[in-house]
Amino acid sequence: MWALIVDGSINRIFKTPVAFKHPTTGMQYPRNWITLATDSERTAIGLIEVTYSGSHGDQDYYTNSESNPVYDASAGTVVITKSKTARDLTTLKASKTKEIEDNANSSMSSTDWYVTRKSEISTAIPSNVTAYRTACRLVCNSTKTAIGNASDLAGLT
Repeated sequence: MWALIVDGSINRIFKTPVAFKHPTTGMQYPRNWITLATDSERTAIGLIEVTYSGSHGDQDYYTNSESNPVYDASAGTVVITKSKTARDLTTLKASKTKEIEDNANSSMSSTDWYVTRKSEISTAIPSNVTAYRTACRLVCNSTKTAIGNASDLAGLT
C-alpha cells in the first residue's frame, strides 16, 4: 500500500498498483509503475510505502480496527495503527458455552437412534456407544466448567 503526498498531506492511498495522474504535475503513470519504479523514483513524486504498527487479535475474542493513515513529514513515513479491543467476557462465555453444547450434540447425533431404539423396544445400547456418549458429555461438561471459571479473556482462550 502506498500514499501519495501532495503539499504536505496525503492526497491518495493506493491499495493496489493502478494507473494514475499526478495531481500537481499532470504526469500520467501506468498501472505497473508503482511496482517497477525505484524507491528514489517513488520518493521523487511523493509516493511513500504505508507501514503498520500495533496488532490485531483473534476476531473471535477481539474487535479489530485500524487508524486512518498518518503522515509524519519529519520521518517521511505514513503509518496505519492496528488496534484490538477485547469483546465482552460475559457475552463470549455464553457464546463459547453454546458452541461446546452444539458440538457435543452434533457429535452424539449419529448415535441418537440407539437411545430411541432402547426407549421404544428395550434393545440394549452397545457399550462402545454408551462409552462414546458418556465421553462426549464429560468433555462438554468439563469445558463448560472451564469457560464458567474463566475470570478474564486469557482464561477463556
